[in-house]
Amino acid sequence: MREIEYRVWHKKEKRMYYFDFWTMTREIPGATSGGFYYPTDGSKMCELTDKQLYSEPMEYTGEKDKNAKKIYDGDIILKDNGTIANVMFYNAGFKFITGRNKEIVDLTSAWHLDCLDLSTWQVVGNICENKELLND
Repeated sequence: MREIEYRVWHKKEKRMYYFDFWTMTREIPGATSGGFYYPTDGSKMCELTDKQLYSEPMEYTGEKDKNAKKIYDGDIILKDNGTIANVMFYNAGFKFITGRNKEIVDLTSAWHLDCLDLSTWQVVGNICENKELLND
């Protein structure tokens, strides 16, 4: 069974906050409404329903790249042969979407993440911090 973890991008602080299943499912004492969570580092309470501050949660795929780095929804991955791809959750599974010079919406070039040999892929960024990697 894979670990269930999430991360969100804080738009003003320009940093990721990480959450595990436990922190994403328990209620925060004293919170006036839902959507309040503590990151796994315990740094501060985050109100994830505030879309002005936070991205949508990005889920851990359960897979790691060739350097043993965890691969999340929203990561940008580079293959040894120069192919660059975006990881996204679509149609009940994680997929790599390849493409440059276009919005990453064409799912005809998608591969299921669990069907790939990840020993030749590495995480080089993510869509919040490094979207320019998807362009020439």
